Amino acid sequence: MADERQLVVSLALKAQGYKSEISKINKETKLLQSEFDKARGSSEDFEDSLEGQEKKLELLNGTLDNAKKKVSIYSREVERCETTLESATKAYEDQKANVADLERQLANAKATYGSTSQEVADLESKLELANKSLEKSQRAVIGADNELLSLKTTLNKAESEVNQLSRQINDTTNRIQEFEDGIDEAGQSLQEMAEDLIDATGEAVAFGAHMSELGQGIMDVGDKIGGAGSSILSSLNEANQKAIEFNQSVNQLKASAGLTADEFEDIDGVIDSIYVKNLGESYEDVADSVAFIYKNLGYTGEKLQGVTEKALSLRDVFDYDVAESTRAVDTLMKQFGLTADESFNLITQGAQSNLDISGELLDTINEYSVHFYQAGMSAEDMFNILKNGADSGAYTIDKVADAFKEFNIIAKEGSEDTDAVLKKLGFSGKEVAENMASGGEKARETFFGIIEALGAVEDEQKQTLYGVELFGKMLCRIQIVQNR
Repeated sequence: MADERQLVVSLALKAQGYKSEISKINKETKLLQSEFDKARGSSEDFEDSLEGQEKKLELLNGTLDNAKKKVSIYSREVERCETTLESATKAYEDQKANVADLERQLANAKATYGSTSQEVADLESKLELANKSLEKSQRAVIGADNELLSLKTTLNKAESEVNQLSRQINDTTNRIQEFEDGIDEAGQSLQEMAEDLIDATGEAVAFGAHMSELGQGIMDVGDKIGGAGSSILSSLNEANQKAIEFNQSVNQLKASAGLTADEFEDIDGVIDSIYVKNLGESYEDVADSVAFIYKNLGYTGEKLQGVTEKALSLRDVFDYDVAESTRAVDTLMKQFGLTADESFNLITQGAQSNLDISGELLDTINEYSVHFYQAGMSAEDMFNILKNGADSGAYTIDKVADAFKEFNIIAKEGSEDTDAVLKKLGFSGKEVAENMASGGEKARETFFGIIEALGAVEDEQKQTLYGVELFGKMLCRIQIVQNR
């Protein structure tokens, strides 16, 4: 049947459409963040002011709206993909029934007309075409099912982001209320201190120490205290503000990570150690980053500090969100057995090599690493394949990764057409399927061997036809790998 492959083509075209929608929303979110960053640059203590918290609330509300839009899009795409899978499954079942019917007709024709009759020859030809169509419809079902699983995973992540943003909005709203309550209390305290100051000018230095504990209102009455007292007030005020900011960050870290007092002892020095290196935009920013990495990777001590520093540096240079880059690092560690340092280094090298022009490097790592690992590839192999594909004209690296994934599926399943192409390249379809299914070094050597054989085909038209059969239509536009 001609519709099975069209189901896959339709799925790919629609997927490209929703990815454009998501990309647009991500750009809008980045614009919101840039506007907040611009406002934050106007003051060193911006995020510890009422204005800063109000601006942060605006950012969080805008980001939450965009996250909800993404959830809506992914939910829609899951429904669409489920419909596509249902259609593909029905087409497969119909074609399977058609093959069974032709087999019965063929058996009857042989009994009635003889094995060498024209009627038998015609039915054998029809059965051959029907079996090829059955293989393609089966591939359509597998492709739709894989797409559905991927979308459901992405939807879960998007819903988790909405929940996290909702909690952050609630925390920020509470903090704004604390600021407003504090302003009222500070105004009352300042009035009381101003009245007391008239009767206590002889105790200016001691009074200054008392005021540093209150924190608010120091500078407003500082000019009423003697020179020595003013100097002490100035230094105490600065130390007091630093202490307040650090304590707020510590409390935020404890709350967000759900730490007990004993657990916190393992990491209580990490925030300060990172902040004094001028990493992060504030104590709170560093605390948020430490909390996320602690919760998701379980690191403590020097390892927690090192990973957090690398994530913050990656954000400063390439504008990667700490949460997103850390997830990609975690994926590389779990799939390929890398260390955190090795994973960060690969991501940095990939970004420096222009692999993230379309903004999909981290998503590609998270989505496709498992397919490269199953095919016996190392993390370095994966990045080299993505790099060579990008250099050869792929407009997004996820298309390169998708072509590799398609090869892995086609090679494992096998078909008459695939076996024929592999035979022309000097390979046994059965051995290729077994090697790719087994993974490890056999799968890796098989893949690169096929690539080398494909690259040695001098007839460009044949090379393209062979490539499309093995890698899908994306190979018309890209050369997935040029060398090891």
